[in-house]
Amino acid sequence: MGFIADNTNGSWFDRSLTIKGLELVVAGDVGGQTAVPDYWASNIAQTIDLLIDPDSIGINELAQNNLIASLSGAAGTWHEGFPAAQRIANGGGDEYSPDPLADPSSYPGYEPWADSRMVNDMVWYQNTSHGDMSISIENQINEVLEHLMHTIHLYGVRGAVDGSFGALMGNDVEVESSEEYKSHALYLAMEEAIDSGVFSPDYLDAPDNVLLKEYTYLLNFNMWEFGKEFWEDDNGDGLGSLAPEWSDAARDPSDILTHNPLGHALFETYFEPVLSRPDPSALREIFTVYAPAEGQTSDSLVTQGSVSRLNGSGHVLSDGVGAYSDLEGTGSISLVGGQEALTGRSFKGIYTSLSDSAALSPLTTVAERMIVLSLASGIDDAFDQIARGLGLGSEFSIGSNVASLLVQSSDSVLGRDALALLSQLSVATQIGSEGDPMLGLKLYEKIAATASSAAAQGLIFDLADEADLSNCFSAGDYALNSDIIQRIYSAILDIEAISHEESSTLEDFEATLLELALPLVDKSHAALRFWASDSENWMLLPGVTIQVKQSDADAFIVHSSALSSVDFSSVESGSYALELSGVDISTAVNITDAVSILKDIVGLSALSGFARHAADVNGDDRVDISDAVLALKMIVGLENVPAPIIFDHLGNREIAFNGFSNYDLYVVILGDVDGSGVSLL
Repeated sequence: MGFIADNTNGSWFDRSLTIKGLELVVAGDVGGQTAVPDYWASNIAQTIDLLIDPDSIGINELAQNNLIASLSGAAGTWHEGFPAAQRIANGGGDEYSPDPLADPSSYPGYEPWADSRMVNDMVWYQNTSHGDMSISIENQINEVLEHLMHTIHLYGVRGAVDGSFGALMGNDVEVESSEEYKSHALYLAMEEAIDSGVFSPDYLDAPDNVLLKEYTYLLNFNMWEFGKEFWEDDNGDGLGSLAPEWSDAARDPSDILTHNPLGHALFETYFEPVLSRPDPSALREIFTVYAPAEGQTSDSLVTQGSVSRLNGSGHVLSDGVGAYSDLEGTGSISLVGGQEALTGRSFKGIYTSLSDSAALSPLTTVAERMIVLSLASGIDDAFDQIARGLGLGSEFSIGSNVASLLVQSSDSVLGRDALALLSQLSVATQIGSEGDPMLGLKLYEKIAATASSAAAQGLIFDLADEADLSNCFSAGDYALNSDIIQRIYSAILDIEAISHEESSTLEDFEATLLELALPLVDKSHAALRFWASDSENWMLLPGVTIQVKQSDADAFIVHSSALSSVDFSSVESGSYALELSGVDISTAVNITDAVSILKDIVGLSALSGFARHAADVNGDDRVDISDAVLALKMIVGLENVPAPIIFDHLGNREIAFNGFSNYDLYVVILGDVDGSGVSLL
């Protein structure tokens, strides 16, 4: 989601974006503090998209449209002419000099802007207000959800459902000017929660408008069972807890109904019809992308626009930065399927498709990152970055043992066992697939399944054991011939030798990994999938015909394999346009698609990513009424639905092939905004 440069909201902020009626403003490089990264602001915009989703089950679309209108300060809403805004800044107010919260006049234009908006809390990037800064996925989600909920509850939910303006009374002016709010539903529900011990904050001396705001957030959070999901497990029961502020006895709807029935009714009546419960896995997907480490720049990191999951879930198309620096090329980092038996936690591996000559595959990149980061900034920073990138804590185990042997170089140390196993997994998948990314994924999953099966029987699966390796790869699905298995085994022995050589260094590991990858450099594959799916996995497209064009003329034809991989290794360098041929998609466009296009045009529901590409029916790089009309003509048969077209992961229609890069390709049917046309492919 693209934020635009904007100097109309005061010198504290330099970018803005309005989504679902809520204006987001993002702090720039000012007051001695660095700018909030674009990618993190985009994460917040994506979260809002999930919170206000018209397609979510149980949503009252009319009431949700009222919420959006209220947030935007539209005519007829209770804060007409004063749109709601969410401020996004870095660290905390005292991280700036001067502090814009304590001395707003020091930032020209900020006060007039704030006076013309409905503003409440800040959302802080890398919040420092609670002491030690933590940027774990859960803490980021908590930070963003809490403060977005404050803003959306106050200025959107109130006024959306009939009767909600009175029922949710209790803003600062109302609390300061009268006690009428104490007779309304929100206050009565909070009073019941306090009396029953459900809501017991240590800030009970705060003004009632603050207490009401916090109670509403905690009620919403736990009606969605997010406290169990995202708060820390403080009491050892395996569930997140915020006790005593919010009782452990009220962390789901049934318990809230028992202990705070007025709160339960309040949520069901006024919140549930207009707010959508995001899938926790979707939230974690959004916040898996991290800021650069100290001394790094955004330019040295992988863009979030190139991030996708080879198992299909959670494709993101936006600007931003990833967790791994200095990859010497643009590529995609993708989490792939795996088994917990491979690690002490739910580690799912990483697959990279680099657009340069270093074809590093599933876990080689992780191992290579460990080496480079350790040499550059020490072991603590290396493990921290890698672990965060994998969604793990600062310590993690491989197999059943935490690495104990060490490789030393200067002052850097690295778990030799961990590095060796990561490297062995990598060469097994990379050499075994001969550069095919989808086959590499399947081989990784095969190793994971074999390791899981062995662990379930109390056995150990050893990649460095020729019999174990042969049993894994010589039979069943995705079997490899004996020559390839022998090559894998020889490479693993090379790594094993280094891991047991006391004089070996991190540089030795790095050189060996690169040498093992060298024979696979001149390989170019693509993973082909449909852009949308109704399940967690992308709809992969095996065995389809791809018509390749150059300057609108037919160039050649290629086919996707049974694994939905396309081999472009022999393609002559150049830019090509790709489309599917031989498929009947005449019924792919429906009235829902046309309505979605119209909603985007009038600003009711913005389209983004590949859905927006699908909405650009006439291909003129914008979405307007002509696209809606063309879609309607397709529905009634006055126009033919054109052949499905293919974009790369960055949304480029013209794709530059060079004979050695890997690609993530996405099929889009023009006009098919909801993606339902996948059933025709």
